[in-house]
Amino acid sequence: MSEKKYKITVSKKDGQSIVKISGELTIDFATEIKSELAKLVKSKNDITIELTKVSTLDLTFIQLLIALEKSIKEKGKKFSVKSNLNDECKKLLVNSGLNSFVSA
Repeated sequence: MSEKKYKITVSKKDGQSIVKISGELTIDFATEIKSELAKLVKSKNDITIELTKVSTLDLTFIQLLIALEKSIKEKGKKFSVKSNLNDECKKLLVNSGLNSFVSA
């Protein structure tokens, strides 16, 4: 098993779960990240994902976010993603056509 090179923290405020995710968000850690994010579906709160200090991400991680969004919205909750990504990560989103998925 690879050394964990990402961090996920969850805080709650005003009926909303704020999930800060940083580090390497890649296929190498997809199973672990998916497991941690799946817990959010059970939450009664709306979800805001904050991508901060992300060193790298790939389409696998983006697909996890899209699946999470679908699951959260099916439960009648709100879902949003805020990001402060480096140029390489932004380029991946633009090239994949998913740049509108996250807001700055």
